[in-house]
Amino acid sequence: MSALRERLMRLGAAGRTGGGDLSARPEERGRGTAVVDKAGIAGTVPVQDAAGREDGWRALGAATARNDWGAFLLRRRAYPSGHRHGRHRLGDLEWALPLLAPVTERQNRRAPVPSARPPGAEAVLFLDLETTGLGVGTGNFPFLIGLAYMESGTFRVEQLFIRHPGEEPAALAHLLDRLRDRTHLATFNGRAFDWPLLTSRFVLNGWRPTGDGPLHLDLLPPSRALWRHALASCRLSAIEEHRLGIEREDDIPGALAPTFYFRYLEDGDPAHVAGVLAHNERDLLALASLAVHLGRLAGGMADPGETAEWTAAELMGAAAWLDAHGRPEQADPLYRELGGRDEPGMFRWLMAAAERWRRLGRFDEAVPLWEKAAAIAERSAVPVPDAHIRLAVYHEHRRKDPAAALVYAERALALSAALPPSRGFSRAPREREEIRRRVERLRRKLAANRD
Repeated sequence: MSALRERLMRLGAAGRTGGGDLSARPEERGRGTAVVDKAGIAGTVPVQDAAGREDGWRALGAATARNDWGAFLLRRRAYPSGHRHGRHRLGDLEWALPLLAPVTERQNRRAPVPSARPPGAEAVLFLDLETTGLGVGTGNFPFLIGLAYMESGTFRVEQLFIRHPGEEPAALAHLLDRLRDRTHLATFNGRAFDWPLLTSRFVLNGWRPTGDGPLHLDLLPPSRALWRHALASCRLSAIEEHRLGIEREDDIPGALAPTFYFRYLEDGDPAHVAGVLAHNERDLLALASLAVHLGRLAGGMADPGETAEWTAAELMGAAAWLDAHGRPEQADPLYRELGGRDEPGMFRWLMAAAERWRRLGRFDEAVPLWEKAAAIAERSAVPVPDAHIRLAVYHEHRRKDPAAALVYAERALALSAALPPSRGFSRAPREREEIRRRVERLRRKLAANRD
């Protein structure tokens, strides 16, 4: 059995005893007693003194921190509001985070008591974990809990390093203390990974959930909505490089963090995890920069010079994201800009944008996009007739012009006949029959008009 497994088993056994209340004064709480925190988690934690190479930790800007539940290693950093990480100032969180209220409302719709207030800058706690694995079960150990928050105009970073599993209760208690006066937890995939994992660690240490937990501001879903068709990957590192103007130098891959932690467990040398601490700090800074970037977009602050650098896929992703979050006035100019693009794969985005305008009854905006998509289909090796069908319907029912409708319907029938008989176009025979009936109806209508 590995040393880490033995320690985890001892910690789990120690956390299943005792009882008590956080409302008691520190001197009234015994070692290994239970606690109840306002963040909604209660239980029993042991207190263990941690030994380490203090000189090595001091060289990394870290020192042992103690509370009523024991000791852990704490590394603190502070950044002024004017500090720029990539393209964005950290101080811009003050106005950017409240603009993300539609995102938090959407993500916390099932919360028993959702917050009615926008997420203020000082009400948000950024969180990023470094763990020994990828799952959210009790076998995955978060050895580094990275926190960041705005306080009096300063962006503060706190890294809670757990040198051995006996320090976990004290680190978790510190996390709860930081959550006490904050309403939202900002993460990158934190709803699915970070917070469920921490919840399992609380349970393993003898705590039990007694409240609803924090509201979430998970930045991964909006990132995917914006860039899943524009970037090769929606990993935070890819977004940093391609959209936030952040270049990391001498950074270790996050996937190697467990390897360095296990090396540290072998001999206790802090040098093994120096790169892990730096990587985690950069992740927290990147989260803050990404929050500002998304806030600017939600507030309609992306200027034409900026959007000119975006691909059509990104324009469509941003416009659809704004629409989904109740910001159509910010989405409108992006849809219009999309109509002026000429890039590979434009047919898909033109049809999607035109459909949006059609639902709004804005045929003056939709028709030029259908016409452009129809021209693309005429030149395509796989000539999808969708745009021609839309134009036929528009001219027949909106313009009351059966002659123009017939032109588009006949071209749609010809294009449909040219579709290859592959599985991807299994709708072609049925669609072709529908178009044929439309053509016949329009011909009859024109003949009746001539008579």
